[in-house]
This record gives sequence, structure tokens and C-alpha cells, in this order.
Amino acid sequence: MVDPADDGHCPGSAPRRPEDASAIAEVWHHGWRDAHLGYVPDALLTVRPRRTAANP
Repeated sequence: MVDPADDGHCPGSAPRRPEDASAIAEVWHHGWRDAHLGYVPDALLTVRPRRTAANP
């Protein structure tokens, strides 16, 4: 269930800005790989290259 009071950012962090997108995508990319490598088929890595990190 979505909390209508949730403004979309973590407590204690700054709100996201469009200029932060590249850095956020880089963190997402590394986190996704760290969490999934060895657990998903290698073929999935071809559809989750770094360039898709901006649109997970």
C-alpha cells in the first residue's frame, strides 16, 4: 500500500533532483549487480546493462 504522506525520499536525505539522475543510476546499477550476480541467469545481464540503470 502506498503511503500518501511518503514524499519519495529516505528520511534524512535530500530530495532527488533531475541533475542527480546519473549518480542515482550508477548506484542503482552497482546495487543491482551486487544483489543479482550469481542468482540470475547470465543472459539477464545483457538486458540490464549500465545504460538501462536510468530506467529500471
